[in-house]
Amino acid sequence: MKKGRFSTFEYSGKCDEVRGYSLFLLRRVAHLFDKLNINKMNQSSRLSPLFTYILFSLLVSTLLLSESCFLTGGDKSQGNNEGNGQKQGTGVVRPYDGGSGNGTGTGSDSAGNGTGNQTPVIRPDKTEDPEKDDARITDTQKTNQNDDQTEGKSDPKGYEEIKIIPTSFNIGVFLPFNLSYYTPYDTISPKSMMALELYEGLLLGLEEVSKNSGVNFNVQTFDTNNNAEQVSGLLAKPEMRNMDLFIGPIFNKPLKRVASFAKANQIPLISPLSPSTSITSLNPYYFVVSPSIETHCKEMVRYAQRQYPNMNLLIVHGPKPNERNLADKLYREFSVKGEGYANGIAVLPYLNQSEEELVTYLSPMQENIILITSFDELLINDLSRKFSLLSQENRLSVFGMPNWLRMESLQLDYLSNVNFHTTKPFYGDERISGHQFFVQNFKQRYNTYPQDNAMTGYDIGLHFGGLLKEYGKYFPDNYNKTGIANSKAIYNDFEFKPTVPNASPGLLYDQFDYFENKSVNVIRFNRDFTFQKVN
Repeated sequence: MKKGRFSTFEYSGKCDEVRGYSLFLLRRVAHLFDKLNINKMNQSSRLSPLFTYILFSLLVSTLLLSESCFLTGGDKSQGNNEGNGQKQGTGVVRPYDGGSGNGTGTGSDSAGNGTGNQTPVIRPDKTEDPEKDDARITDTQKTNQNDDQTEGKSDPKGYEEIKIIPTSFNIGVFLPFNLSYYTPYDTISPKSMMALELYEGLLLGLEEVSKNSGVNFNVQTFDTNNNAEQVSGLLAKPEMRNMDLFIGPIFNKPLKRVASFAKANQIPLISPLSPSTSITSLNPYYFVVSPSIETHCKEMVRYAQRQYPNMNLLIVHGPKPNERNLADKLYREFSVKGEGYANGIAVLPYLNQSEEELVTYLSPMQENIILITSFDELLINDLSRKFSLLSQENRLSVFGMPNWLRMESLQLDYLSNVNFHTTKPFYGDERISGHQFFVQNFKQRYNTYPQDNAMTGYDIGLHFGGLLKEYGKYFPDNYNKTGIANSKAIYNDFEFKPTVPNASPGLLYDQFDYFENKSVNVIRFNRDFTFQKVN
């Protein structure tokens, strides 16, 4: 397939071309003036005033051409997008359509045959005059504040460096659609469906930002096939260095390749689903959207502290090393004075103790908070049954890991007896402002109800699309300013903080490894078998 033109906002490249061409013309003008003056000395010519006028006009036009580049931000062309299934205008291209042969979409679409990457160009609904579509901020530009004082100086103090934000952005999306493995009659695998739902929500979020602000998002979609080597090949393409934002991949091995490239080229990278703490280091351009399991557990304990100031905390873990390490981390975290914890705290390795043994760890006078750091379904069911029996004579609440909700054999009647709490990074509830609006738009566009991954994609589009609009690709530099770090979306409050994994409690660090979202939704399982967000 003939690849569509990569429609981009190329301030530095295009303006450098115009500036170089302008200097070339100016040199030619000076050369012609010299020749003209020599001719005047040798002979009289009635055409000299005409030549003078023409050369002077050429000089003025050249200066205006150079100046217009700096004012308008360079090339405003959006390209032709040949063969990628997408015309100009607001349209959504579903990746599995164009990837296998035909590019289809809603909005102003066109079909294109062949294989390749989809390129939805998300623009505001209103029609803009291209002559008026000036950049609000371009890359780095110097403005003369005092021409009289700085004339003839090579590095005048009156110049001030400012960053200009463009109104068009290139976003590279890496997701495992796994298109090469499908035939027209295959069902979509869970991994491909996860990628598809995230992508659909992302496009709706970016369209919402574009509609309300007037910025354009040129979304380049790349199918990773969950293959790290294939991702490395994609990153070798020249256009990758022109990206303003990367989103994905989902899985860790290809994600590490993109994180390394993004760090080297200073391009912000959003990890949409992986909570891994070992992807990259000393990388201020890497943003982890899904909080780590340590962050989930800390938020559960802090919530319990606020609800039950005099609680008795019992952390129970299984025999697996990761479960024991997590319990030890939490014990160290909440034993230090900085967390303000002043009551009983104990760590219990679960070795199939009986109810009589477990009750010795409970306080008859306090609210007992049991935090279970296990991911083993059989162990969890066994503990839930025993604590359900103990709840008849003791005040207790059980807090469990986020993956418990995906366990098929979990006994819900046990959980309803122990005031069960857990956490989710994104939580959809009809009472949340903006939820119904998103659901209606999603159902109208895709003829299905949005799942958790679609909500995640939507919030990513809203939040980071908004940051591009306000700060351009330099938003990591501004992220700790007031009003940025706690920007709200719909399903998560997005509280990104500089993070040092395995940091010692209470110590301050000069450098950090990445930004992690510290916002977690605590949800409670009610006796009527419904969930409710409580924090």
